[in-house]
Amino acid sequence: MRTVRGRIFTSLIIVMIFSVLITGYLFNRLIDVMLMDQARNQLRLQMTKAIDIIEGGNVGDLSTEDLELRFRDRMFYADFFVVDPSNKIVAAGDDDMEGRMVYVSMGPRDHFFTLNGQKMMYTH
Repeated sequence: MRTVRGRIFTSLIIVMIFSVLITGYLFNRLIDVMLMDQARNQLRLQMTKAIDIIEGGNVGDLSTEDLELRFRDRMFYADFFVVDPSNKIVAAGDDDMEGRMVYVSMGPRDHFFTLNGQKMMYTH
């Protein structure tokens, strides 16, 4: 590596490695942002469906079968929690969750909270 050609070759390999790493990192971030955006849009659609169901009846009429969630071309059923202003769960997909207290900060940017050790996304 004492020749100029050897030094140029070494620097070219280093530059290629860094460019591949940076491209991989940026591609990973892009995919992550796209998936989160799709999840947020689907969650907003679910909220609209839930509001339509509640307006036609009461909170007890909601069920997980009514809230089909399509995400990355797969069908899921959205697990839902309806929280009143005092942070009490008044309706949920899991009947055991009703009546529990949940502490959610309704920040404009953070749409996640932890419940039973699981990270959950919410909308309001």
